Amino acid sequence: MWDFKNQLKVATCYAYIGLSHNEKAISLTFRQAQGTTQMDSIESDVKSKATKASKYIDGKVLEYFINSFETLWESGIEETLKKLKKEYPKYELWVFGHSLGGVFASIGSFAAYKTSIFPSDEIKCITLGQIRTGTLEYAQAHDKYVPNTYRIIHATDAATKVPMKDPLSTNPDDLFHHRYEVWYNNDMEVGESYSINERADDFSGSNTINISTISPLDTSHLVYFNESLFSYIFEHC
Repeated sequence: MWDFKNQLKVATCYAYIGLSHNEKAISLTFRQAQGTTQMDSIESDVKSKATKASKYIDGKVLEYFINSFETLWESGIEETLKKLKKEYPKYELWVFGHSLGGVFASIGSFAAYKTSIFPSDEIKCITLGQIRTGTLEYAQAHDKYVPNTYRIIHATDAATKVPMKDPLSTNPDDLFHHRYEVWYNNDMEVGESYSINERADDFSGSNTINISTISPLDTSHLVYFNESLFSYIFEHC
């Protein structure tokens, strides 16, 4: 497990690497945001939409996201993945994350390709409640280099709709989701239906829900697959 204090030394980010020998996979998982200070930092970036380039991606992503990710990645994740890939050359990389962790999973799966640790067809990325992360160039490049990516969205999860944008916008400086959206417009119990939106971030799928109609008390962002994420972490981690 890796953790670090961000550049202001007021919030902590975590990542965890595991091995699944049955699945022949190396898993990399990122934790969601914790505490009001970190949430305030994210909110500030979301409002300013300030973006930044990095050697680990194409295009740009929100500045707080990439600054935090680079520190976390360079604290030992990159070197550990290289060692594990050398030890288990036939293993794939599976990357997971919720909320801010979903952002890091998106960037991390891209970084694993850009640093030539894993080829494109050996990377799978699944995010839950991922915030819009990068520019159109970032989203399109992510689609190209990490095509086995699925952004799972629970019903009216408002976090997936920020930073806000016009769903029909073609402004390359706007932030765009990458493919593929998997939308559960229900309670996400076992056997519930879902739809896969292959068009990424247009006026379809979960984008048909207007963020202004979502109640401040809505818990969709905190409950996935009928499990409270905070309760699950407290009880099982």
